[in-house]
Amino acid sequence: MNRFIQKSWYTLTEAADYLTHNSQGDTTVTTSDILQLAMDREITLSIRITQAGDTPLPFAELTLGDLSIPETEQSKKLRESNPSHPLSDVLLFEGEQFNPIFLGNGDIYTGIWDIASIVSGERFLGILWDISKLPDAPSLDRLDATIPTPPYPLTLVASNRDFALSAPIEAMPDGSYLGVRITELSELLSEPENVNASDQLKALPDDFRALYEALGADELPEMDLLITAWRKYWKGRTPNDGKKYPINSEVADWVKNRMDRPEQGNNKAKAIASIIRPTWAPTGRQPNRNQ
Repeated sequence: MNRFIQKSWYTLTEAADYLTHNSQGDTTVTTSDILQLAMDREITLSIRITQAGDTPLPFAELTLGDLSIPETEQSKKLRESNPSHPLSDVLLFEGEQFNPIFLGNGDIYTGIWDIASIVSGERFLGILWDISKLPDAPSLDRLDATIPTPPYPLTLVASNRDFALSAPIEAMPDGSYLGVRITELSELLSEPENVNASDQLKALPDDFRALYEALGADELPEMDLLITAWRKYWKGRTPNDGKKYPINSEVADWVKNRMDRPEQGNNKAKAIASIIRPTWAPTGRQPNRNQ
């Protein structure tokens, strides 16, 4: 019987135990192995904040960008008007591009924040890996003052990829833990499929293949916008994940402002917001949740 209760997130020690007991063979996975996987960008580590912070930190509201467009006019103007803000540049994360659309300062809120593998994140992982190799290495599950800090703040990205923080380790509130999402571990354990993109497309049902081809030909711009909105507001969200669900009117406004003719897109934007809302997400008054 599997001794692990399925959770959405594991500390470094728990993640190592999880892989050890769910992998084939007699290999023992260690915390060092988890950190090395992160250094090699095989997985993304994250920090779980269990207590809200009281130190204002630089933040950026993000929108999914296009890798073929290095920088939009909006993000360029934002960067030029905020040259000293640490998150004013375009963020490349997990193979996708995110453009800042608003910059400011605010308190870190509770939840799971993924560590972006840019310069500060790579140095931080290197520091942790060096510590994990010591003969009397301490537990690295909880972030505290005993862990040497990297020279630059970490860039932390929210689970739905609409928000990023520039956070020095010393600014982390008490009750901050280092670990891995279950989705990252599950991908490591999954069997690789030797199927190229062409074969994958052929394997789709006819209707889905036709839809895919229509999207690729830019024949369905509003469908493309629907998918982008879903990725921004709902990708990675789960029932009772501790954060407020997006409000349909907020989603509709975001969609409408990205239409070619926003002044005529009110009804379509509302329809898109309703269509992408999961059935498990209530539309009425929500219980209090962490922001």
